[in-house]
Amino acid sequence: CGERAGEVVEILRTFPKLTDPRTKEKLMDRTVIICNTSSMPVAARESSVYTAVTIAEYYRQMGLNILLLADSTSRWAQAMREMSGRLEEIPGEEAFPAYLETRIASFYERAGIV
Repeated sequence: CGERAGEVVEILRTFPKLTDPRTKEKLMDRTVIICNTSSMPVAARESSVYTAVTIAEYYRQMGLNILLLADSTSRWAQAMREMSGRLEEIPGEEAFPAYLETRIASFYERAGIV
């Protein structure tokens, strides 16, 4: 969430070349990547986290094993703070929205076992 564009491009170029050392299959054959950059609109940065967890839930409900990685939740929190400020919501501690803790907890609950 909110990575620099150069890092995202590097990941998108490198990841398709990776193979599973056990099966020798390409990792992209069983991978979904949801990414955004720090230059994207703040709403996109916030919604990408929910998009990823929704896709993960879908595959988990199909009975597949899921690994959900969110990098970085601190940038997601910053995006929530920025959205909250634009919506003129009453800020909580350090200008973060009062619901920050609840949203992050909900994300981890949806993600499953931590």
